Amino acid sequence: MRFPDCLIRATSSRQTAIITYRLLFYPTARQGRVGFAVWPYPSPVAGGAMGGNAPSLADFCEAVYRPLRWHCAPESLRQVSISARLYTSWANGEGRVDTITDLAVCRFLAHLAQSGASSATCNSKRSHLLALWRLAVERGYCERGPVNVPRVPHRRRVPEAWTVDELARLLAAAKKEALPIGDMGIEPGAWWLSLLLTLYDTGERRKSVMSARTADLSFSDRALLLTTRKTHAHRLCPLSIDALRALARIWDPRRELLWPWPYCRETLDQRFRRICRDARVPHGFTRGGLWHKIRRTSGTQVEAAGGDGARHLGNSRAVFEAHYLDPRQVDGSQLDLLPRPVF
Repeated sequence: MRFPDCLIRATSSRQTAIITYRLLFYPTARQGRVGFAVWPYPSPVAGGAMGGNAPSLADFCEAVYRPLRWHCAPESLRQVSISARLYTSWANGEGRVDTITDLAVCRFLAHLAQSGASSATCNSKRSHLLALWRLAVERGYCERGPVNVPRVPHRRRVPEAWTVDELARLLAAAKKEALPIGDMGIEPGAWWLSLLLTLYDTGERRKSVMSARTADLSFSDRALLLTTRKTHAHRLCPLSIDALRALARIWDPRRELLWPWPYCRETLDQRFRRICRDARVPHGFTRGGLWHKIRRTSGTQVEAAGGDGARHLGNSRAVFEAHYLDPRQVDGSQLDLLPRPVF
């Protein structure tokens, strides 16, 4: 999708100004219609010196960054917009793209930290602001890019995965789920059981699995083809007999998606949390997460069985050990190899 530019040349006795109007596309799903907005801003002149006519960082994000990064995930673009608005608001309306500096970004991050934001949140906002800043330099809206904006020190939590017994309790609770999945006539227990078993078997992310189409499942090959993945590379995932049996109970060739969900994401998370509570398994932000904990469990259990958990999840070894491998469930000690001194 391309965003059209309309160049209007205005001539006066003192100067000739080229004003660029960019047409931005804003879907307004709640109203069930499509809305449009027009943002005017001066085009960068030679050398990038724009004086006081430069747009604010928030306006630059909406008028330049989002159109040029239209192919990025909608949630990622939304988070960048939030960061730009936060910075512009903190700067009291003076947060123009041509006035941003390393010191200003560091002061903004310090303000976020003092306001109670976590180090992970601060580093996320830092990444967004630097991405906007670098694009502004590339497009000629400012002359200098970031030089030294240090990351906020972040202490990573030890990855936490479910044990096999905890996973068994979770699957048993999912099988008993009775709340309906809309009015599609799908058996709720089979829907949840097949989804959790597929997530465990494949080690894939929730969004990737729930985007799977009915036509992507092959009972004869005992595999599911996943095409909507974070890496943008498709993957053919073998499935266990348990997962295939559960899938057979919800499979309908007339449906487009294997796991249709007629409600919002928050409702999905709430129901899964309730299943976790019913199963009495630890979950949540400080206990390994929610959906991503299944991915951690899958990789950790492969590693504990002597396999390569990093390969199973499609991660590098460093990323796997830092974010996915639960060290409490894997015996990686080489203490027995050490010769014992006699004293």
